[in-house]
Amino acid sequence: MEAEHAHAALTEAQARDTRAQNDLVRAEERTRAAQGAARTAGKQDESAREPARQADQRLLEPEADGRRENVD
Repeated sequence: MEAEHAHAALTEAQARDTRAQNDLVRAEERTRAAQGAARTAGKQDESAREPARQADQRLLEPEADGRRENVD
């Protein structure tokens, strides 16, 4: 009888361990997906800023004759 209880407890512990491992795998997958989304959002944000940077750079770079380019 005692061996049956021990076996049942072991089986339940193994089932809990398996569920915990599955939860961990899912959490890691969600983390990787979130990191990928954050990288993509950062790249999109960076590319959205590029035209403004280019315009700023043109304002700061003098033309060959010493004047600055007029950027609207």
